[in-house]
Amino acid sequence: AGSSDSGSRLTLLKAADVARSDSALARSARGGESVQDICRTAQPRDIERVLARLLAEGYLREEFIFTAYSANGYLRLADRGCAAMAAADLGRPLEVNLAGLPSVEGLLLPELPKGH
Repeated sequence: AGSSDSGSRLTLLKAADVARSDSALARSARGGESVQDICRTAQPRDIERVLARLLAEGYLREEFIFTAYSANGYLRLADRGCAAMAAADLGRPLEVNLAGLPSVEGLLLPELPKGH
């Protein structure tokens, strides 16, 4: 998810792009690794969901940088993520189960009062 130097700061959306792209910049952000086929063929929204789940589960954390004009949240590896990376180096891959999202078909929204 990027180290602490400012050259590798990635927002969630940028990290999803990096996961899917095989550009020189994306490859550099991945430490020289080629993009994996599963990431290349995944929908961007699915990659974003995985990153959001890793945030929710404590594998990633957000670091917020405030400027005079904006606030940006950048992904950082949390302690739990560091432990998972160390386990992966020993041959124990991280498994994260994603719950399916319900379809918006059949979703009933409240009706607005007349005149609005």
